[in-house]
Amino acid sequence: MTTLTRRALLGGLLAGSLVLSGCSGADSGPAAAVPTGAAADNAEAQQPATISFLAFQSPNLPASFWQAQVKEIQKTYPKLKVELLYTPGLDRQGYAKQLLTTGNLPDVIWDVPLADFVKANALLPYSDADLATIDAPPSAGLVDGKHYSLTNGAQTIPMLYYNKKELDALGIAPPKTWQDLLTASAKIKAAGKTPILAGGASDAWASTILLDGIVDTDVYAAKPDWMTQRKQGKVKFSDPDMVAAVRKWQDLIKAGYVNQDALSLNYSQLQAKFTGGGGVFYPMGSWAGATKANFEIGVVPLPTADGKAVISKNFGQALYVSAKTKYPAQARAFAVAMATTPGAVTAQMKTDSLIPVAKGFTPPSDVPPLIRQTVDVYNTPGATATLPFGWEAGDQAAPSGFVDEWNSGAQRLYAGGSVEQFLKEMDQKFEDLNQG
Repeated sequence: MTTLTRRALLGGLLAGSLVLSGCSGADSGPAAAVPTGAAADNAEAQQPATISFLAFQSPNLPASFWQAQVKEIQKTYPKLKVELLYTPGLDRQGYAKQLLTTGNLPDVIWDVPLADFVKANALLPYSDADLATIDAPPSAGLVDGKHYSLTNGAQTIPMLYYNKKELDALGIAPPKTWQDLLTASAKIKAAGKTPILAGGASDAWASTILLDGIVDTDVYAAKPDWMTQRKQGKVKFSDPDMVAAVRKWQDLIKAGYVNQDALSLNYSQLQAKFTGGGGVFYPMGSWAGATKANFEIGVVPLPTADGKAVISKNFGQALYVSAKTKYPAQARAFAVAMATTPGAVTAQMKTDSLIPVAKGFTPPSDVPPLIRQTVDVYNTPGATATLPFGWEAGDQAAPSGFVDEWNSGAQRLYAGGSVEQFLKEMDQKFEDLNQG
């Protein structure tokens, strides 16, 4: 998952590095299947090489997870050594920009600000054959007709997770419509509990993830190319549909349905608050399917006005290859293997609830129930599919830097700021950045 922590130091990455050799003999699961992309078929990919891979750590994904995945891939590429590097915080894109500026960009990177890096000629494009075994839209990660990102898994941002024990105790059914959510929230608040949880602090995205979802259901569902239209000046943030969506979100805060300490909680603290019983509804990306608690957790699509599901699908969990790598064949092969090797795909599904995009992959029978429910929501029959507002990549993304402005600006609405003024400012910020 992605957050917007803005404190990162180069020394943190270097201190967190670990070189893993394919000759270790460690066993981390069943024998790996060889990827079928061009990078895997190229004999050069099997030649000895040492590459660096920039990953990240989160509550779901500790260093041991990444080490196991590298070892899994080394079953296919036994002559490949991988230097594992980690971002000091969870701001993957911001840290990648720092490394690009200092000339220290690793060979393979998990998450970059795509448009900026393409403009800087920092990335190698993938071939069509590399992408042949990935089930993602052709537009995913596309910039000027070339694919610079290889989708590693899909997400829905957000879904609505909930404490099933609390809902059952209050006689509340999981909400389908927005009115259902309002009615449930009023009943939960009257019982002295917090209806909806949000975060913030150093992870500003956690304060707006529900807002982003409302934009998906109330704006993007009707205008799937809204962001493209905004770049063309055909729509504005100050238009009535966007005003109504943002006011709908702020009304939840004004009604006292959102935890008052939201802006003081980072993502890890927010998750801990939910698993500790500090709130009933937990709007979060599908990675929350891996959440563990001492109560049963359920999940439904984000409620809509008419109850018809809108599922925002993010294909931005992707791997990128540096244009300056000394081993392009091996780096591309490693990326393809991370996204398609059954052992690696299974581990990412079980550990971070990453929805598989490898063609032909069958989830094992021991996938935890909440992750299976999460995948079921992602595949809701008859749902309207959209991109997730604020989480797009490539040609479909907002101008570089805009999402940061959106997240920080929206936080002022927690204190009762004007929705109209906020959106007027967003229009100006968008115009300024779109000219860059």
